[in-house]
Amino acid sequence: MENMTSRISSLEKSLAKATEEEGRGRSAPRIPFSDASNTTTSPSSVAGTHSGKLNERSNEDILVQKGSSSHYFNEILLSRIIGEERNIESVLTSPPTEPPYPPASPFNALGILSSPFLSQAPFSFHPLTPVAVKLWNIYTNNVESCTGTKMLHLPTDEFKVYSTIIEPQTGSLEDLALCFAIYFAATVSLDDLEAEAALGQDKRTHLLRLKVGLEQAFAQGDFLDRPTLTGLRSLAIYLSALRVHNRGKGIWILNGLAIRIAQSLGLHRDGERLGLSPFQSEMRHRLWWHFLSRDGRAGEDYGLENTSDLLLMSNVSLPLNVDDADLYPDMDELPTEKKGWTAMMFS
Repeated sequence: MENMTSRISSLEKSLAKATEEEGRGRSAPRIPFSDASNTTTSPSSVAGTHSGKLNERSNEDILVQKGSSSHYFNEILLSRIIGEERNIESVLTSPPTEPPYPPASPFNALGILSSPFLSQAPFSFHPLTPVAVKLWNIYTNNVESCTGTKMLHLPTDEFKVYSTIIEPQTGSLEDLALCFAIYFAATVSLDDLEAEAALGQDKRTHLLRLKVGLEQAFAQGDFLDRPTLTGLRSLAIYLSALRVHNRGKGIWILNGLAIRIAQSLGLHRDGERLGLSPFQSEMRHRLWWHFLSRDGRAGEDYGLENTSDLLLMSNVSLPLNVDDADLYPDMDELPTEKKGWTAMMFS
């Protein structure tokens, strides 16, 4: 306990010092990537490297090496705190009583890169109609309007969802992926007792079934090579919900993959300049800015500063603060933004 108190006190002093220096505008210059790549390592420094040691390029760029893996930090306050704490093993490693690696989570984010099950169609994982209708209603009440994942246009997407619910065997793979993502997010929003009452089975079992269904819809639809806007919205909803069960770095990495997919669909360019309708452009704005905001927030969770590179290369304006009822596919121009509350306020 005394050792723990000492460590906490040391970290508090480091944080106070870093905050004070930042307030005075003092910061160490960064080393360009070109300089870092040209840096040679002497044999003596290689011999001295072992698990849990620090490689420090500057006061803000820190690399923590643990065995064959490493973790890079460049968020200024966190980097300075770690830099001040020389006994890195006591700061970042688990206590000796804990296993070095936690058991693999069944909610592994990389499942979206799964191979297709040729013997089992994705629609076979679709819930029964009454359950699917419940989950859609739960999604619209619990998720769509209050969690920062406002990417659907309910008046038009509702028809797509109900068509898939009624006949999942005839639904397209992208529509199935969207429904699985919606069901997954809706289930995540319930506690265990609510989920069992609504679904007739335990929450975990239901989530894993929906997860496999979505992964197979992506795999059999060849989503990475033939991405669609509907598929990308499915991925956005799914990753947002999956983060509740998996806080690992994989979510942030896959958000980067989603941004690449978005760029391949031209979401980083204003839709109207590409000849799209005002309605289509606005829906794309919602999705693009969702990924940008998620990328910054998730990166900060792992000690990385929020860069503006994607903002500099994009000419996409922020989505409008309007309700879904203010938008429709045949509109000639976008409505005036509202000054009051809308579901977009959280997105």
